[in-house]
Amino acid sequence: MQLLLAIDFNAPTALGVPLGVLILIYLVMRTLQQNQGGGGSIRRGPTVPGVRCPHCQWNPAAPDYWTCDCGRSWNTFDTHGKCPGCHKVHSTTQCLSCGNFSPHNHWYR
Repeated sequence: MQLLLAIDFNAPTALGVPLGVLILIYLVMRTLQQNQGGGGSIRRGPTVPGVRCPHCQWNPAAPDYWTCDCGRSWNTFDTHGKCPGCHKVHSTTQCLSCGNFSPHNHWYR
């Protein structure tokens, strides 16, 4: 049995936006969410002095960021774990390299 499916990607949706555009937006958003799997993103740049993952010894860079529950992204070591958006103090931090969680104060050497 063969199933053929024809999709008109230019067909307008209820929002008036072509279906192909909605699919593209969905795929981009999904990719961005997957890239933030650890709640942040590893980037290249100068490393944060005196900070290392207690599990794997990874040293985060200044442009690395973590994301709070409120949606704010920032380098958690700039504020000792305090979100500049909602002011929540994070007691644990997930390593962007190995994925392990550690008490935030165990990162400082």
